[in-house]
Amino acid sequence: MPALSRRDILKVSGALLGGAALASLPLGRQPRRAAADAPPSFIVLVLDSLSARNLSLLGYSRPTSPILERLADQCTVYHNHYAGGSFTTPGVSTLLTGLYPWTHRTFHLRGMLPEAFARQNIFAFLGREYTRLAYTHNQLAYILLSQLEPDLDLLLNRNSFVLRQNTPMPEDAFTNDIPASFLAFNDFMHASESSVSPASLSLGLADMLGFQRAQSRPAPGYPRGYPSNFQTYFKIEDLLSGLAGVSSDVSRQAAPFFAYFHLLPPHAPYNPYRKFIDPFLNDGLALPSKPEHPLAMLDKAPDKLLRLRLFYDAFVANVDYEIGRFFAALQAARVLEHTYLIITSDHGELFERGEYGHVSPLLYDPLVHVPLIVRAPGQNERRDVYLPTSNADLVPTILSLAGREIPPALEGRLLPGLGGIEDTGRSVYTVYAMENSAFLPLNTSIVSMRKDRHRLMYYRGYPGYNDRMELYDLEQDPEELRDLSTADAPLAKRMKEELLESARAADAPYRRKS
Repeated sequence: MPALSRRDILKVSGALLGGAALASLPLGRQPRRAAADAPPSFIVLVLDSLSARNLSLLGYSRPTSPILERLADQCTVYHNHYAGGSFTTPGVSTLLTGLYPWTHRTFHLRGMLPEAFARQNIFAFLGREYTRLAYTHNQLAYILLSQLEPDLDLLLNRNSFVLRQNTPMPEDAFTNDIPASFLAFNDFMHASESSVSPASLSLGLADMLGFQRAQSRPAPGYPRGYPSNFQTYFKIEDLLSGLAGVSSDVSRQAAPFFAYFHLLPPHAPYNPYRKFIDPFLNDGLALPSKPEHPLAMLDKAPDKLLRLRLFYDAFVANVDYEIGRFFAALQAARVLEHTYLIITSDHGELFERGEYGHVSPLLYDPLVHVPLIVRAPGQNERRDVYLPTSNADLVPTILSLAGREIPPALEGRLLPGLGGIEDTGRSVYTVYAMENSAFLPLNTSIVSMRKDRHRLMYYRGYPGYNDRMELYDLEQDPEELRDLSTADAPLAKRMKEELLESARAADAPYRRKS
């Protein structure tokens, strides 16, 4: 019998996963802790759709994150951190590659990384010295991670740690091309998500009815039903308990390791446990009135947005509570003695100007401003960083902490407080180009540029909104109510020129040669 590699062993163990933690690795491998001079391990916990603007840790008036507020006493907290994109595919691609969307070109809702960039990812950069594993039950993130599977030792099954499955998992039957099988299934029959219009009306209707029946089943303690990703139902505590067990087992048997754990909550549907809803029902949250934006796609009335925001905030509080138990489990297993814990999000969530959610061209601060909280091994004091930073910065920072070479093509920088310099003149970007071809220059796009205290949004290619700008001073006007693009035209012009220069450089490979 041929010897099994570490990758083979992990894959076998992962295949056996149900709702429990990773089974002990077989074949007599002795549990071991990282040597004192070994590179550190990393756990990156991505909480999908978590807006920094809805965290009491970062100044929100509702007490949505009391656990993170306590944990922050031993963490580095980044107050002006920005996602690379405004929805999963561009946002996650930036997290995993250290590149902005105008470079990695993953623009579309169900997009994939171009082959030129698929092998340039954090798992590949860390190399085989690290045990590299990933888990997500976000369907779009799973497509991206399946692209990167050659650089992973273990990609955990999406059915791990769930209560029950509602619709088929196409990758279980068609293992040779997971992205193609998944996308074909969704295009043909999946109707459980409002954004999907299936090609098969009959199978799509059956799928939608099955989803509705599953939602109506009793869910004790969950007035809106169990948390769901539209294909499975789960409890947040089960997910994080399972991932804590995986981290503990891998830490003992395969250090150093790098784990990318991407949870769907607090992404919609917002289905929190009851006790997190009640404190917000009549709390008198006061929000400024904001006019509906001409590019808003959903046209939601303010009262509907306020109600959706209530359930979202309760879901954030639910996630926050379970992070406390996750952190305690890691501490009890001594995982954090040699492991960086990094908590962030792929994008935020919007409840204003007629819009809610995140697949939107309205790149206002709640949608692009995300949390970043980092706890280093042994850290016991709080540090706060107020300079603008980007999710593109995670890849080079992790590589630096791991003692790895940083590829010069990366657009992210070392994070201040973790080896980076404090550059007050730095600009960070978020790119929305869902209507733009990935093979053409950015002719239809919105780009957000944060520089010091100001943020510019530049619109290009939208009928009636072409070559438009909005400029806000986020220190004086955090709710973005006073557009300064006319009142401070010189600053707007300088920022626009810098933004366009960066965009032109990214577009260079896609401009036709004369």
